[in-house]
Amino acid sequence: MDRRSYTRHYIALGGLFVIAAFVQLRLTADFLRALITPDAVAGRILNVGDGTDRVIGVLPNAAEAGLKAGDRVVSVNDVSYVGEGQIAVEARRVGPGGSLKLIFERNGEVRPAMVIVPTADHPRPLGILVLIIFRFITPVFSILLGFFVAAQRPFDRLAWIFLALMLSFAQVSVGTSMQNYALSWDDSGRALALTYIGVLTAT
Repeated sequence: MDRRSYTRHYIALGGLFVIAAFVQLRLTADFLRALITPDAVAGRILNVGDGTDRVIGVLPNAAEAGLKAGDRVVSVNDVSYVGEGQIAVEARRVGPGGSLKLIFERNGEVRPAMVIVPTADHPRPLGILVLIIFRFITPVFSILLGFFVAAQRPFDRLAWIFLALMLSFAQVSVGTSMQNYALSWDDSGRALALTYIGVLTAT
């Protein structure tokens, strides 16, 4: 292979590494913040179906405010609803103990609800150890191993397949919290992270 081919492969590999490293560092920072200061981290309020405005799951604070599964979210803090990430961003902005004004529709009737943002769950000591292993050590090791193999054999298709598997495994080890953290980001990093997660999910 000529030098130009090597350059193209390593540029592609380097770009992918930058994206993976950026997402993992942001996730790690959020994860550590949640462990160190759990009382300052906003918990989830409700679950909305992907690509829809339909509520599929209601957590206690939202249930107390009158929301039920099957409701349609119309707006969050007087801003038209565009996706579940909007709820996460607003919950993070007001913080635990703050209120979110949700407008929802049920059976054709539009209703308001004031939902108190809960704090994130407090993990137990054993749970903390498990979280560190699966949300930090495992994904970091998987990402580094995948890129190391691909860098050693840039023209080997199997090496790139292995890299894709390692990146996917890193996401699986973190679980749905990976997307939940990314949804709460209120900058351009959210779109990049969600695209990255979506590609890995489809792999």
